[in-house]
Amino acid sequence: MCRSSEAELAVRSIGRKEFNRLFPYTDELTPFIGKGVEWFTDDARSAVGIIGRSPSQPAWRYAVLKRSQFGDFKVAHLGEALADLPTTRDECQRAVAAAECEPTAGAHEVVVPQAEPALEVQQKPWGSLALVVLILAADVVTIGIVVLLVHHWR
Repeated sequence: MCRSSEAELAVRSIGRKEFNRLFPYTDELTPFIGKGVEWFTDDARSAVGIIGRSPSQPAWRYAVLKRSQFGDFKVAHLGEALADLPTTRDECQRAVAAAECEPTAGAHEVVVPQAEPALEVQQKPWGSLALVVLILAADVVTIGIVVLLVHHWR
């Protein structure tokens, strides 16, 4: 539910450990925002924000990620380079709050300038369920064979 007047209040600062529990692959964002120093989430934990800075550049950057319909996080917004941390923090928190109001389909890949590497956003393939079922079936067969061998050798 989107609460436009309360949206900014719904965003809270979180630690790196909590951020890593929500989005464990933070190094994927390093080429775009630098090393993360501050992390945020909304009350529903459906959107997260990270602020970072590259040691080689004085500018602060941020990224906002929103959960897709599959439960994965997609990049919803990459912030522009800003000179000071408080302004970056305010913009990141507003962007996280705004992500709550965007439909899930609004989460998209971000077009990145040619100078930076392309950000790959992955979705879970539907074939992965079949693979999991096949692996479980093979495990059951293997356990059955081991049980039969142990029973036969007694």
